[in-house]
Amino acid sequence: MAITVLKQPFYKKHEYRLMTAGLMPFLLSAVAVLLGVDQIIFIGDIKKLIGLYCLVIVSFMSGIVWGISLTRTPTSKKQIALGDFALSKYFYLSNVLAVTAWLTYYLAPDGRMFFAVAILCFICLLFVDRHFFILGMTTKSYLVARSNITAIVLACLIVIICQIE
Repeated sequence: MAITVLKQPFYKKHEYRLMTAGLMPFLLSAVAVLLGVDQIIFIGDIKKLIGLYCLVIVSFMSGIVWGISLTRTPTSKKQIALGDFALSKYFYLSNVLAVTAWLTYYLAPDGRMFFAVAILCFICLLFVDRHFFILGMTTKSYLVARSNITAIVLACLIVIICQIE
């Protein structure tokens, strides 16, 4: 029985497809809100649904930051010299972002406040990803893809915020 050695991790092949698929609910929600559609049969309230989806994605992205903070070693000599605190701040920040998003959703599930907080969470998570790239902990292609997807998500959320009465 021959063992095949993978040249790259299995997820690299699907990483960008999954990012793009994850973008679709944001795009569809923004279009629905622009068209004045508040409810969809079998789905319900669009704003509440996209709010829940934001929570899932903020939690998921925070989990990625948490995991990278725990498992990857920086290749930057400057970062290594700073010690454990430099990475542990992201470990804690990931938890703060997820909990903040959940608390805000609890207080204002389909209001401007929640979507504004979600926007801030996505921006913070992108800055963390940028820092991880600078430290050699992620790739340039990942950062570029994340930046492009985040820009579109932010535009969709701004459209949704502008349509909330």
